[in-house]
Amino acid sequence: MLAIALLAYHFVVPAQVNTLATNSIFGDLFNLQERSTILMVSFSIILILIQAYLINDIVIKHKLSRALSTIPAAVFILFSAWVMSNQIYHPILIANTFFILSLNSLFKVYKKFQPIINIFNSGFWLALSTCFYTPYLLFLIVLLLGLLSLRNINVRETLQMLIGLLTPFFLMGTVFFYFDMMDRFSPFTQHIVSIPQVNWENPITLAKPILLILLILISIFFNSEIKKKKKFDAIKKIELAYWTFLVALFSVFFGNPVHEMHLLMASVPIGLCYGLVLESSSNKIIKEFMFLLAVGGYGLFLLGLVG
Repeated sequence: MLAIALLAYHFVVPAQVNTLATNSIFGDLFNLQERSTILMVSFSIILILIQAYLINDIVIKHKLSRALSTIPAAVFILFSAWVMSNQIYHPILIANTFFILSLNSLFKVYKKFQPIINIFNSGFWLALSTCFYTPYLLFLIVLLLGLLSLRNINVRETLQMLIGLLTPFFLMGTVFFYFDMMDRFSPFTQHIVSIPQVNWENPITLAKPILLILLILISIFFNSEIKKKKKFDAIKKIELAYWTFLVALFSVFFGNPVHEMHLLMASVPIGLCYGLVLESSSNKIIKEFMFLLAVGGYGLFLLGLVG
């Protein structure tokens, strides 16, 4: 219900940004100019709900928190809705879904005897994520760090992950070669590294990136609190969320062009870290008030945007 409430205004107010996705193998499927508004918004809301469910499932099944609540999912939905205030229906939404599946598979390798399937799936899901939004390939760093911290990385398991990563590209490459469509891989070869362009004439466009950087910095102060009284594997998984923050911040140099929807690459650690902060028992009333204040701020932001 929260996702519908926060994104429903897109049913009335058309997306203000209509662009063809250039960082995706399947970018031509996401041209907003000829799509039904109802279909776009409905599909986007469904994806956000699926992602929120997966994030909450990660928190519960991997025992990142003792409280069984939907707060991490709510934080994720609020942040995603805020990022998507100007645009809807973008390939990064599908990419983010596959990345969460990749992270979930990675978290399952701890103390598991020969977790070949989980390691393979982690790389496989990341490859599918990268096909829809190429900068997600940078999260391979997070996966390798996860193997290092959860498994004491070795050559065999690294190869298992890389084989999982390369499998979708091999299968798609075979199909593309047969139908003479190899140019679809151009997002991986053109403008791989670029300097983000800043519109200084309209400083308001900097508001979202600046606020995201502040959220990342503030989350560092809560690092010790959310790891308090946690098991070893839970602590390692929370640390990986912070690495995801860092890689997401660095990824702005690998998108061409960089746009507001790119900030969704940080939505997963936002949901995990701030969700765990809000679930902690200390100053719980204040934290709940801050969340409600954030929801109110989002509403005021929309009023200013629509107005």
